[in-house]
Amino acid sequence: MGQQHSNLLADHLLGTVENEEYAKNTALQQQNLKKLFVELDKDKNGCIDGNEVKNLFTCVMEAYEMAAVNLISVEKNEITKAEVQKLCKSVDENADQKLQFDEFVRLIDILSRVLKEGKSMKNIQALAMILKSK
Repeated sequence: MGQQHSNLLADHLLGTVENEEYAKNTALQQQNLKKLFVELDKDKNGCIDGNEVKNLFTCVMEAYEMAAVNLISVEKNEITKAEVQKLCKSVDENADQKLQFDEFVRLIDILSRVLKEGKSMKNIQALAMILKSK
């Protein structure tokens, strides 16, 4: 099931960058992200927390790498657990160490934007702050 989550997320990330129709269809994007969120939220409490975070980290790392290999020509096409932790922390607005759906969507939006701009993960904190302010 974990690889399936990574594939779903990689497809979403690639779609936001390479498929103009998908990139403009925010309703479909929200639907796909909600499906993924619900699958990652194993205890169905409306947030990704506890042991679910480990699955989220794995999913994000694998999906980012799958998408980046196709999109980024630089050597930095992987994301580390520490980078995912920083990202999660930057989108966790209420600092409860849980990701609600809107926070999850911001996390994925950041990854999509990084891929679109072809930036390395070194710029992720600045980008997170930009998206958080919107």
